[in-house]
Amino acid sequence: MFYTRYIKSIVANNDEKPPNVICFTEEQLLEMKECAMHGSVIGVDRTFNLGACYVTSMVYTNPNMLKKGKGTSPVMLGPVFLHWDGAYATYCEFFSKVRSSLGFDLRVEKLTFGTDEELALVNAIKTAFPGANHILCARHLQENANRNFSKFKIPDIEKNRIINAIFSPSGLLSSNSRVMYMEKEKEILESLEGNLAFNYLAEKLLPTIKDKVYAPRVKNPQIPLLWKNNFCEAMNSKIKLVGNWRISKLPQLVERLKEIHECQLMDARGALHGRGNFELAPPARILFIPHEAWLGMNEEQRRKWLYKFFRFHPPTTSHSSTDGFLTIPTTSRIAKKPGQVKRVRSAKTTTRTIKKPKIPTPSQLTDDIRQTD
Repeated sequence: MFYTRYIKSIVANNDEKPPNVICFTEEQLLEMKECAMHGSVIGVDRTFNLGACYVTSMVYTNPNMLKKGKGTSPVMLGPVFLHWDGAYATYCEFFSKVRSSLGFDLRVEKLTFGTDEELALVNAIKTAFPGANHILCARHLQENANRNFSKFKIPDIEKNRIINAIFSPSGLLSSNSRVMYMEKEKEILESLEGNLAFNYLAEKLLPTIKDKVYAPRVKNPQIPLLWKNNFCEAMNSKIKLVGNWRISKLPQLVERLKEIHECQLMDARGALHGRGNFELAPPARILFIPHEAWLGMNEEQRRKWLYKFFRFHPPTTSHSSTDGFLTIPTTSRIAKKPGQVKRVRSAKTTTRTIKKPKIPTPSQLTDDIRQTD
């Protein structure tokens, strides 16, 4: 194994294990950061059955691109970590490297990460990104709730009623305001008072949902209702499909991941001039270049245009408060007069100063009389 443009770090283990490998490129990191500024959730998940090591990947969607013929944003592969255990210290190596590579940028604190309930993974994200938003996958929470309700031997009818009251499209997680959420939460607790699973529901499940599902969505209104980490699952299947569902050794696995990154980078470049599997979303079409003009650009000009595309943010139509409870529409930068067509500098109001007449002194009057004589 050797350092390349894709392999950013090789970390040796103290025990009898091979080294951990961290893989990403500058383009991946820039695109992921800027897409997260749009509100895209960075999904993080550990994958099994790819080789002798575990593969933890960061996945996001790019809202400035659409799949041709589908109209949905593509799922992009971000930084990848190849490791041999799921310890907290091991995950910290990965997220600390990603955080330091992002540089000193206060906007990084606004990123939103989505995971399952793997404790070591969640704590490592909190350590490397202490101010970031964190949301849990609704599907994993629902599966865990089903298993715990079964331990209390609750009848299936009662269990399904509780699950639907929380996870259905009209349930607790679909609340659009804090008042609505509190009302639905109160109804659920009142209907289950005296139930065997009441303590688990009141002390474990509902507080977790409030802190790790509802509250993050309030901070980032662009998170969809009932967010699920399906994008990571889709990317995991894609990684396995590229390798023809075969177990790979570490060097071959790195090459497989690099191939996926190069393909998605090529599709992103192709979207700028009408080629490839993706197309530009309507707000980003101002960056479209005719194919002939793209061919006339050198590689440095193409790279700069690609980075400009990654940094593109469409104009916002509203602004939300930091707690997410107040949203107001975007106003014009300057309040102009009705029908005003002049620029602000040209249309500014000026006040004319009136010069006061000077009162002549007696000596001046005497001089004027002598002159007239």
